[in-house]
Amino acid sequence: MREMDRALHRRKVFLELGSPADFALDDFVFDSPEEAGERLRARLAISDDYASTDSGKALKQWITLVENLGVLVFQMSRVEPRECQGLSLFYSPVPIVILNGADDANVRSFTLFHELGHILHRSGALCELEGDNEVERECNAFAASFLLPREPFLRKMGQAKDPLTLLGATAQHFGVSWSAVAVRLRTLGLITQQQLDSQLQIAARVAAENLERRREKARASKGGPPHHVLKLRNLGPRYVESVLDAFHENRISATDASYFLESKQGVIAKMERELIKGVTAE
Repeated sequence: MREMDRALHRRKVFLELGSPADFALDDFVFDSPEEAGERLRARLAISDDYASTDSGKALKQWITLVENLGVLVFQMSRVEPRECQGLSLFYSPVPIVILNGADDANVRSFTLFHELGHILHRSGALCELEGDNEVERECNAFAASFLLPREPFLRKMGQAKDPLTLLGATAQHFGVSWSAVAVRLRTLGLITQQQLDSQLQIAARVAAENLERRREKARASKGGPPHHVLKLRNLGPRYVESVLDAFHENRISATDASYFLESKQGVIAKMERELIKGVTAE
């Protein structure tokens, strides 16, 4: 609820600042998940052969693409992934997606397009990957279709007798999570629903173990991302740019900018430098 309230306030600020607010997918029809994923990929002019083994870099690129469609993408801290992997709030203009920053980058990429699926359904949701209803399954299938286009995916699978043995290699090749590959195998009829459910349970357990290891490492080193990098990630580049533009054009004061960006002036200056460098998601 805290993160939803923050997101709604930021959206209000974004609109009050007169930022461009068109939602480029207002005319997009979500028919079947498979076709919707393919059509969105074509609309964004993404080659079927595109793949990134760098999941952090891929996440940044996907966020930029989605924000360019007219969506505000935020990330949240201090929320356990088992409680919520993502949120979406449908508005036209300026729908909202919130990702859980505690998840691995490849998981967040899948969540991003899962939530975009909800927006294309003209609905909002609080989501877990294992959500068991028809809309959740359709949004999973849409995200899998978009991130793992049919022909390149099937070529990667080859003639494997047991496609589950290629989960890791395929996930690394496309820069996505094991769960995403498992969902794609299911949507293409290569594994059963029981096999998918089993893989999602395994993936959830492994993700929780990985998160705990990262936290232990951070506690031991007393490190972690610098505060301004984390704040920029959570606020999202589109929102931060909107506030900074208003400030530099003297439409708002420095005090207003601090309030809207939830930061002191020194942190804002660092965020701006980081934004210019393009370091926004990891």
